[in-house]
Amino acid sequence: MRGATFSVWLASLGMFLSYSRPWVKNENPYIESFFRTLKYHASYPGKFRTLEEARQWMGDFLHWYNTVHRHTGLGYITTLQRRRGEDVKLFELRNQTLQRAWKDHPERFPKKGPKQWAYRKVVYLNPSVETKRYILQKVS
Repeated sequence: MRGATFSVWLASLGMFLSYSRPWVKNENPYIESFFRTLKYHASYPGKFRTLEEARQWMGDFLHWYNTVHRHTGLGYITTLQRRRGEDVKLFELRNQTLQRAWKDHPERFPKKGPKQWAYRKVVYLNPSVETKRYILQKVS
């Protein structure tokens, strides 16, 4: 299978190759972002005494990461909320609350009003130029 054919096949499925920097093919931005969150978490010990201790800590961390941690790329919701489809309702409630607050205290917001949160079907960590073009074509 040739690389170009593979890229076209992925595009036909709505998926694209993603690299955090141009021409770096061995880098995975998603796992690197996750690893940074892991390393900078307040409870990260740096070293583990036993394999069992490492497994226990990682299990607790993954539970926190998926159920408590609000991801900026998802609009400050948890991955569990996203998987359950709760994000659409949460964004609606958030927008309603912001509109009421803007109505009551317009001096606290920019002239255009508060940011409107919207559901995005696909979320990209570092979208490539190809991905951005594809998204714009789908929208228009």
